[in-house]
This record gives sequence, structure tokens and C-alpha cells, in this order.
Amino acid sequence: MRYEKPKMNFVATQAKEAVADICWAYATGHKGKSMYYDIPGKGYAEVAIYETTGGCDGAIFTIVAYHNGATSADEHYVLDAINMAGGNSAEPFKGSPFEKKPDPSWS
Repeated sequence: MRYEKPKMNFVATQAKEAVADICWAYATGHKGKSMYYDIPGKGYAEVAIYETTGGCDGAIFTIVAYHNGATSADEHYVLDAINMAGGNSAEPFKGSPFEKKPDPSWS
């Protein structure tokens, strides 16, 4: 049997994109700043975090305004998006249902 010197290779493991959700607690610095949600077929809603308590699950939203034909009757779409995002995911980032600014293509 012949001895072989051990070899070691280093592999970068840091992803190019964030994989962890951004916690609601991060939103404290964004309190009152608008985020936008595209309502299916009816314009979009402007929402903002007005309070953050209780860590990651403690953000409280307010709907600031509806634009381009969306109305308060469409509130359930926004609430569903907030619930879908869960306690850690609604701060605008890739994969979130919320955006930092409305897209011109939104109705």
C-alpha cells in the first residue's frame, strides 16, 4: 500500500443572494416609509409599517392609499399578502410580495 498525502480544496459557500428572510424588526428604521402591493387587475395599494413591537412578528401595517382604480374593497388582497409574507418576510426584498416603488406596468 502506498501513502498519499491528503489534499484539501476550499469551496466558497457564501451565496450571491440573501437566503434568510429579513425580520420585521429590521423595519424599525423604515417605519412610515411606503411599500407597494400590486392588486390583481385593479391598480395597487400603498402600505406602511407604523409600529414594530415584539421582534420579528410585531409589525403593524396601515394602508396609506389605493391607486389606479384600487379601492378599500380590495383590502383583502393586501391582508392576504401580509399573511403570506408571514412574520419575517414583508420588508421589500427579492421574493417579497411588496415592492419599494410601484411598477409602471401595474394597472
